[in-house]
Amino acid sequence: MCEPCNHLEVLPELSQLLTSIARQTHSPRLYGEMGARAGLDVRPHLFGTLARIRDLQPVRITDVAEVMDSERSTISRQITELTSLGLVGRAADPSDGRAVVVSLTPEGESVIGRVYDAWHEALGEMLANWPERDRDRLVALLRRLDGALGDHFSG
Repeated sequence: MCEPCNHLEVLPELSQLLTSIARQTHSPRLYGEMGARAGLDVRPHLFGTLARIRDLQPVRITDVAEVMDSERSTISRQITELTSLGLVGRAADPSDGRAVVVSLTPEGESVIGRVYDAWHEALGEMLANWPERDRDRLVALLRRLDGALGDHFSG
């Protein structure tokens, strides 16, 4: 542990809270609730894959699996399901015609947009009774932590 950090007794609780928040915000239960709130009939576990494709597109299936820390076969099955629903399209990789890249279709963009809109609405409800200064401070501190994580673990 770094010398200046030895006195920070909050680190175990901070670590536990970050883990809990990450687990909750990426849970199939939350995805299911947001999908239902958005009026969608898509299996909840597919929303995470759809979101990663949106972030990375056009992207190879192996890259989606790596980012999601999942098996390629699992992600491939999910992408097949998303393709059959018309939410994802496949194309030849421009850098290697033998490989395939996936991207969201306009319908896929709409679906994931509706899920994010539902999530933003839910967040708004959770924070509605917080003073504006607390909401602003939360965002500022999380932005700062996000930057520190990126700086600390890059390269």
